[in-house]
Amino acid sequence: MLLAINYGRLGDSSSVATTLVSGSLATVALMTLGFFLPDNFPAILLPIATTVAMRQLAAALQGPTLDRHLALGGQKASAWSATGIGLVCLILLVAAIFGTIAFLPDAWFTK
Repeated sequence: MLLAINYGRLGDSSSVATTLVSGSLATVALMTLGFFLPDNFPAILLPIATTVAMRQLAAALQGPTLDRHLALGGQKASAWSATGIGLVCLILLVAAIFGTIAFLPDAWFTK
C-alpha cells in the first residue's frame, strides 16, 4: 500500500495499479501458503521472510527516488501514518477473512 501511495505521489498511475494488484495477489498467495505449511513449521519465519523481502523490494523499486528526494531537502512521511495505513489494511483484511468464513459451508470446519 505504501509503495502504491508513493507511486501516486510521483504521478505514476500505472505503477499504482500494478503495485496494488501485485500486493493483493501476494497477500492471497501468502495466506494460502500458510494453510498448507506443516504444523511444526516455525510460525515466525514466514512474517520475517516477507518483511525482509518487502523491505528489499521497496529499496530496489523506490530507494534511489527516495534518496534523491531527501538529498534535495525533502522529508520522509510520518512513521505514524504508515502505521495507521498498516492497521487499516489489517482491519480490512481480517474483516474480509471473517466475512468469507461466515459464508463457507459448515462441512469445511468439521473433521
